[in-house]
Amino acid sequence: MALCFGDLHLSLRPPVARSAEVDWLESQEKQVAQLRKLKEKYECPILFAGDLFDRWNANSECVNWAIKHMPEMIGVYGNHDLAYHQKEDIRKTSFWTMVEAKKIILLRPGKPLAIGPLLLFGFPYGTPVRPYKGPNTLALKIAVVHSYLWTKGTGHPGANPEHRLKAYRERLVGYDIAVFGDNHKTVFVPS
Repeated sequence: MALCFGDLHLSLRPPVARSAEVDWLESQEKQVAQLRKLKEKYECPILFAGDLFDRWNANSECVNWAIKHMPEMIGVYGNHDLAYHQKEDIRKTSFWTMVEAKKIILLRPGKPLAIGPLLLFGFPYGTPVRPYKGPNTLALKIAVVHSYLWTKGTGHPGANPEHRLKAYRERLVGYDIAVFGDNHKTVFVPS
């Protein structure tokens, strides 16, 4: 078992849609507290699919708050976690501070990570998703991906056809589960 989420977009100020919130850090703490409680209750890892902060260079107060409150997790960076979407500069970001603080174990492309019965594969923002072609194993193979994913009726005008679910099906061959960040909402995939 694992908890999976993405797109937290931590910040000191609420987004426009939540501008009525009196204390935004307190509101975010409620969400984070739920994660911590579930992790403790089920004694399982948290898989994170990117966009921890709303900006790559989050305010120091926000980063310090995250170090104090976020549970440890395993995951990938998203487009908001990168300076100008440049993955080569990941070490200059607030996300990387969380890696250095040992709050995030970064799933690196091409380097699966075994955690108990799970075999985790990371596909951070800008990394092509490739099918699993490794040995047959009893481990549950999970792809953790930060990439927009859409189905008929959920895309937007101009959405890249390569990010449509049916285009991902071939790329996800061999994985038992795929967790996607970047959509900002749940996309249920029919069997």
